[in-house]
Amino acid sequence: MRVGDRDVPLELEPTAALAYGLEGAPIWDFEIAGFRFVEPGQILGDGLIMMHPYREGRIPVVLVHGTASSPARWAEMYNELIHDPMVGGRFQFWLFQYNTGQPILYSAMLLRRALKNIVNEVDPQGQDAALQRMVIIGHSQGGLLTKLMAVKSGNRFWEVFRTIRRGGNAGGDPGTFAGSGIL
Repeated sequence: MRVGDRDVPLELEPTAALAYGLEGAPIWDFEIAGFRFVEPGQILGDGLIMMHPYREGRIPVVLVHGTASSPARWAEMYNELIHDPMVGGRFQFWLFQYNTGQPILYSAMLLRRALKNIVNEVDPQGQDAALQRMVIIGHSQGGLLTKLMAVKSGNRFWEVFRTIRRGGNAGGDPGTFAGSGIL
């Protein structure tokens, strides 16, 4: 850039903006509160946060935080990856926020629903191959939610649950299910 009769180089340091925005931000208050109290009003929308508008052709990387935590815990890693020339141009980063005090299967359902909704919204015709290569990374409890995105159990759990509630057991032999008297 030219200022007067001199050339002055311009520099961009976007990592400082994220750090400044997170300093003292309310997201930090969510961490323990999200574990102790289940208050859905503290979650932004369906919990899925896109760090930038959707970018067709870039593979989504979804970061899922752990117990008593928040998406803000991914800030340092996100800063490193988004500014890496090999990574930043190929991937887009999304975050998933959820109350860690609620049942894991419920949180996994919310994550699955949010991902299905965003894919249907941004690519209703299924043309963007990058969406089919989505990567989901979880830490701690977020790792459990992540694993549940790859598990397809069908109705098996509910079939076993119904059998047990009717006084039967999962294996067919009355003595094989030790927990049947609990339900």
